[in-house]
Amino acid sequence: MGQSPRGFHAIARSHSFRTPDLLLKHGFAFTCDWGNDDQPWAFTNGLLNLPLNHELSDRQILTVCQASADGYAGQIGDAAQCLAGEGGRVLGLELTPYIIGLPYRIGAFEGLLDSLLARGDCWFAQAAPILAAFGLQARGCAER
Repeated sequence: MGQSPRGFHAIARSHSFRTPDLLLKHGFAFTCDWGNDDQPWAFTNGLLNLPLNHELSDRQILTVCQASADGYAGQIGDAAQCLAGEGGRVLGLELTPYIIGLPYRIGAFEGLLDSLLARGDCWFAQAAPILAAFGLQARGCAER
């Protein structure tokens, strides 16, 4: 607690060409807005990108595509299986508490987490340890 945020996630991924430099200037170490890869990478200015696939967000699957909570859990499980088969990639979960946390959805989400934990090949981690595992050092991010 009492720490400044080190990561940035823009509304609707609405970056300009100036955004990466502005983020560094204001103390951010990474962004989660570029879903062009499933591994972290560095901008030329040193800002890091932690992958977050917009198409797998709870908002996209549950509200835009109108899938069921079980359908959401199945899609995330399928993505985890695919990425694990590729030798370990990042599967960020973009969660909206007032969407996935509703009483009629939370059970499917808890079941998803249980199944991912039971796999034995999924690692639940925050940004700094993930970036470090890929050989990237996030400025100002403490290992947790």
